[in-house]
Amino acid sequence: IKTTTRELTRANGSSGEVYLVNIRKVPLFVKIGDIQRDPVTQRLIHFSLVQMPEGLDNNVQIPVNFKGTPLGVKRGGRLVIIKDQIKVHGKPILIPEHIDANISRMDIGDKLTVHDLTIPSRVDAINKNSEVIAVCRPSEKKISMLADELNEKSSEMVNKEYNSFFSIAI
Repeated sequence: IKTTTRELTRANGSSGEVYLVNIRKVPLFVKIGDIQRDPVTQRLIHFSLVQMPEGLDNNVQIPVNFKGTPLGVKRGGRLVIIKDQIKVHGKPILIPEHIDANISRMDIGDKLTVHDLTIPSRVDAINKNSEVIAVCRPSEKKISMLADELNEKSSEMVNKEYNSFFSIAI
């Protein structure tokens, strides 16, 4: 196969693991097996493609595209992405290039799991359904404020109990 460095860089720069290439006008599904780069310039020198049998199931990683801004982020929280790819099993023709995840409704304390993703029929996620993909956490400032507030309330409770104990004892 002959290709330009530009085409290979564009293909390799795109997310995902499965590529559709035309060899002698025949479309084939392939995975990049090996890439060699120049140690100084980091330019691509050589690559190997591994053909994926079209009729057989394969295991591949595909990216998760996060869509929207979480409600929790708008309220001062932050989105923590734990995994930006998941592993799936299926026939190459059925495996999507990526999975979209709408995160706009995630509030502080919410999590996105593999179970929450919309995976096409006849394609299975290999990751456990309970595996966390992303969480919406409170900001460090918010955590610090909540800790201070909790300390104040616990101090007030201790003072009230201390005062009521001594008023009974006297």
